[in-house]
Amino acid sequence: MNRTRLKGELCPLRLQHSHASTFHYSIHLMPYFYIPSHRIRTEFTSLLVCFLIANALNVYAVINYSAPAWELITSILYVLEATVVLYALWVLIRLLVYGFLCLIGRKPKRHHHSNHYRSSHHSFSSH
Repeated sequence: MNRTRLKGELCPLRLQHSHASTFHYSIHLMPYFYIPSHRIRTEFTSLLVCFLIANALNVYAVINYSAPAWELITSILYVLEATVVLYALWVLIRLLVYGFLCLIGRKPKRHHHSNHYRSSHHSFSSH
């Protein structure tokens, strides 16, 4: 694993090398808390899907109301706002499902990876 140190401070985005010669990015916010690369990819994909849905709704509205095509560009801020609202709703639905599963005693499956964050996170190399 390649970890970096910048002038005595921890770099929050670390590059990790896996067995398949691919690199994974994970965000380390505190010494014992981090966001693994698969979670970053999942959340980014969710946000991208929300943006595509909001953009598709914008295209539908432009076509339905016979608006000029430049409305697709001028209404991009509304598309971004709709993206944030859709993503927030998606997060809320996932939290409600997770809470419901915990209430009925069924814990959701967690992803276990062999390349997980180990207690040797204090050792840094200068690669």
